[in-house]
Amino acid sequence: MSGPAEEKQKNVIRLSVRALVAFSIFPPDIMPMSFSLMEEGRKAHMSRQEISGAKREQGLKFQGSRQGVDFYISGRMDLYDPDITPPLIEEIKLSGGEAPQEARREHLYQALCYGYMLCLRDEISVVTIRVSYATIQGELVAAFDEVYSFKALEEA
Repeated sequence: MSGPAEEKQKNVIRLSVRALVAFSIFPPDIMPMSFSLMEEGRKAHMSRQEISGAKREQGLKFQGSRQGVDFYISGRMDLYDPDITPPLIEEIKLSGGEAPQEARREHLYQALCYGYMLCLRDEISVVTIRVSYATIQGELVAAFDEVYSFKALEEA
């Protein structure tokens, strides 16, 4: 027999931040279509993380309700530096050649989700969001930084 707690658990939508953004925006870039692209992206992440002095792969989660639906959303910040003011979250993406002129919307939204979850968890009022584009060797091709207040992240 299942009780009320078990029934409630079954009605929770569980998503990764990446899947949430992919569902919301769905460009092919956020969910690579080939194993080779996934592997190149993994190598770029690892290389960039090794170069940086920030914390790597810091997990975050959000549990709550929106419009009567219960959610559990989780993900990992690629890089997180809590020792600078304001703290920095860096979302790393593989550069596809030419440097972009601005952060792609789907990449920024991923980072904004992490910013919101971090501010909520740690009661931080301001955070810097960086979307960076790196080569497989971890060298930055472009980086886009913007400071966001918790209120702005709530509204995003």
